[in-house]
Amino acid sequence: MELNRNLGEQINSMMRVIKKRRAGIGTTSKPSEPNPVIDIVNEDVSNDTTETSSDTEAAGKSEDEKLTERREFLKDTRPELDDDRIKRLAEATVNYKVDLKKGDWPGDIFLDVEMIANAAVGVINTRSPYYKKFWQHLEDAEDKSGIDALGIFTMAYVRTEDELRRTHDDRILEELRNRWGFWVSKLLKHVGE
Repeated sequence: MELNRNLGEQINSMMRVIKKRRAGIGTTSKPSEPNPVIDIVNEDVSNDTTETSSDTEAAGKSEDEKLTERREFLKDTRPELDDDRIKRLAEATVNYKVDLKKGDWPGDIFLDVEMIANAAVGVINTRSPYYKKFWQHLEDAEDKSGIDALGIFTMAYVRTEDELRRTHDDRILEELRNRWGFWVSKLLKHVGE
């Protein structure tokens, strides 16, 4: 039984790593190029002059710090890339204002927000029912329009939260995500009925 438990834990850990490696939305980009959907979203968002929390935080960082953060982000989300490709991709995407990545933690929260380089980054929880029943299903589908639309929807939320952080307490936004996660998990049981 101990062997079974240990093996199960190891398999689960490896599966989390595999899921994390498929971090972007869709698979329409070449491994060493920016994701076209995220790139287009960032073109639109960059034209908006609304002040954000990520702008304020990025103002306190040097360009080298931002590039280092972006390289670390890419090492985490695109581990198949060598250091030279990561460096070039980091330089091409360091001015992104919004992005997505995967993480994993226990609980109902399916989305968290981190500030990386110049961007507010939505972190999708791969342990959540939302990811397992919804996100992963669209990600695995042959037609990538569903995952692209969901990614755009999620980045729109992340951008909105980034704007609201300047005028609202972080605890309120965290409470919103907690409660939203609760209801998503509760209501997802109806999918497939």
